[in-house]
Amino acid sequence: SDRPQGRWWKVLLFALVIVLIGLAVAIHQLNAIALSQINRALNRYFVAGGSLDRVHIRLAAGRIRLDGLTIHAPEGSGGSPLLTLDSLDAELNLPALLSGELIIEGIVLSEGTLLLARDKTGLFSFKKLIVNEKRIVADASADTNTTRWSAAPTIRIRSIRVDNLTIRLMDAKHGRPWAASMQVNLDVADLQPGNLLKGELRAGAFDLVLSNMEVDQPPGFDGAPLLMAERIELAAP
Repeated sequence: SDRPQGRWWKVLLFALVIVLIGLAVAIHQLNAIALSQINRALNRYFVAGGSLDRVHIRLAAGRIRLDGLTIHAPEGSGGSPLLTLDSLDAELNLPALLSGELIIEGIVLSEGTLLLARDKTGLFSFKKLIVNEKRIVADASADTNTTRWSAAPTIRIRSIRVDNLTIRLMDAKHGRPWAASMQVNLDVADLQPGNLLKGELRAGAFDLVLSNMEVDQPPGFDGAPLLMAERIELAAP
């Protein structure tokens, strides 16, 4: 009488293994699909394109990690990427989505570079970063699977942290190139984006640390750098 019971346990164990394997395959496919779509979007909406190396999604925990993000700078910006990030981690509050809110518990951007350049005509690199708006609208209208939302969800970011982001400024408008660089570490609490196009943005406490800062002399002046600082810290409660 023990043998049939023993067989049932084996059947259940085998079924559990199959389910776990299926879940592992599904999660792997989800990551692969997300990676493909993100890379497609980077090259569709940014003039010079971009790339992402890896996506890791943990649905149960509401966590998303992006590794190896690169956004290329438009032509004439010096050849270096506009933005690189070793990693971006985000934790979502999934239950809040049921009430129409998008609450991000935390975002961490780690180890990257940001290039802000101005060419000889005075045009900043980020001004020509996005593909022409008319093309974006045309591409979106041609996509039969586009979902239209009646209202945008309320967005709230409980905390955002930037670790070791190197910012480089380059200006070629006034003849001799001018440059500045600094390393940024930033902590912001309770960020609530409103209408960003109108400059509506509210935030709680923040702590900004600028280190290894070096600013060149303005064009026409020679000599040592205009400003050098090991550390500058700004904070608000």
